Amino acid sequence: MNATHPRWGLAALRRRDQNKLLCRIDLWGFVSVMLALVIMFMSRTWGHDLPRGTVDLVRIHHSALREDSLHIKVQRTGDIYFGDLHISRDELPDRIRDGVKNGAEKKVYISADARARYQAVEEVLNQVRLAGVENVCFLAESF
Repeated sequence: MNATHPRWGLAALRRRDQNKLLCRIDLWGFVSVMLALVIMFMSRTWGHDLPRGTVDLVRIHHSALREDSLHIKVQRTGDIYFGDLHISRDELPDRIRDGVKNGAEKKVYISADARARYQAVEEVLNQVRLAGVENVCFLAESF
């Protein structure tokens, strides 16, 4: 057999090409895992909003508040606001009675910070009862 024959040379070239090592790293598996992690962590942060106002409210489906209503806010620090006015705990029953005399409905809306101490909210409820109001509504943030 002749080694210079064109068929023998082509066959030798094919065998030599088949024996080359594959010198690359396939990164598609790594990319797909990283993409899944990015999507998972980004979807957790899209729904969260920064706290609005002075009180972080509990979340519910809906709530209503009229303009002339008696609205009390209890902050995380225990400060009490009647409308937009900072008042002490002892002034609260008189303010509520004045509001009811001026035509507000006999219902008190309380916005309590989600991190407020229960004792502070309980003191506000006691003062509302001293004012003679039995209907109390806790407001919460809708989502």
